Amino acid sequence: MLVLTNSDVSTLLGSLKSSDILSILSVLALALGNSSINQPPRQAIQHPHPSCTTTLLMPTATPSAFSIKILSLEASPTSSQRTSPKGSIFLFSSDGSLDAVLNASAVTGFRTALACMIPFSIRFLPHVLPSQSSSSCAPPPLSEVLIFGAGLQAEWTIRLLLILCNHADIPLPKITIINRTLPRAQSLITTTTNWLASNPLSKFPVPDLQCTTNNTPSLKALLTTADAIFCCTPSHDPLFPASHLLVPVTPPKTRFISAIGSYKPAMKELDPDLLISPGGFGNCIMVDTREGCLVGAGEIIAAQQRKGEPLELYELGSEWKSGDWEKYRKNNVLYKSVGTGVMDLAVGQELVKLSRERLYGN
Repeated sequence: MLVLTNSDVSTLLGSLKSSDILSILSVLALALGNSSINQPPRQAIQHPHPSCTTTLLMPTATPSAFSIKILSLEASPTSSQRTSPKGSIFLFSSDGSLDAVLNASAVTGFRTALACMIPFSIRFLPHVLPSQSSSSCAPPPLSEVLIFGAGLQAEWTIRLLLILCNHADIPLPKITIINRTLPRAQSLITTTTNWLASNPLSKFPVPDLQCTTNNTPSLKALLTTADAIFCCTPSHDPLFPASHLLVPVTPPKTRFISAIGSYKPAMKELDPDLLISPGGFGNCIMVDTREGCLVGAGEIIAAQQRKGEPLELYELGSEWKSGDWEKYRKNNVLYKSVGTGVMDLAVGQELVKLSRERLYGN
């Protein structure tokens, strides 16, 4: 049995090459599209008052393996901030033998960001995925990207975005990090710059990395010009009003939004009006799990309540596998994730394989 501590996992993830990332992304995409996987709904256990901790249990089974993640998240009762998630991923063989235990903190941030690169690639980088699109519609341009948040999900979103753009041989976009506190955003820029220095992306110059705060007067202008917006915060309130993106612009443009930071009904990274207003994102809502988002995604729950009828949700696994991607390049696209057990199993198995090859863990 292999045991990987948080230090082991973080060191391994930090050592991954672009080829490793692309290989794990392909495995994850194939796993999400695998109809033989049994993935029961995750169970959330709220710890008794006065604790503000929620523990999540996420089991997943395939014909050859089984996993369960136990993850605890502690939030302040007076703010949207939370500590880093703590827990473990247990990987079993099909006969029930325990094969490996991984600290879940670093894995969770990495696998969540990696999964959002699948709909991102469907829109902007189709040849990155292990499938060829049947669409003749060319991908839209990618010049400006916004990242809300400065934690582990945001850090991996930036790294993966740069790696995939470099691999696809397209110029690296300008990236603006937007966070409640400027020092945290500046620290993420420093971390990313140091990572680039040790893992240079040779095809293009160092990307333009900027940062600002949520209350910047230029927020509307930044949103207006953005091609892709990544929300990586456990916010209870929308990060920006829907009106900032619903105003027509000349020339007309559509956008891609990924919302991966919130995971409870009371949390809303996005204004629900974005999902139900004309010219919004209601026609192309892609989710990691339909069942999970209907009970755990605050934006979707609130939008359906306001609309008075269900929203049409497209599951990520079946959508990328279909190859029918034209609508995801021509329209506004929202990807909403609350996390799934198959992500943990697929990514966990790949990390265990690499750890054994490279002698990480005990």
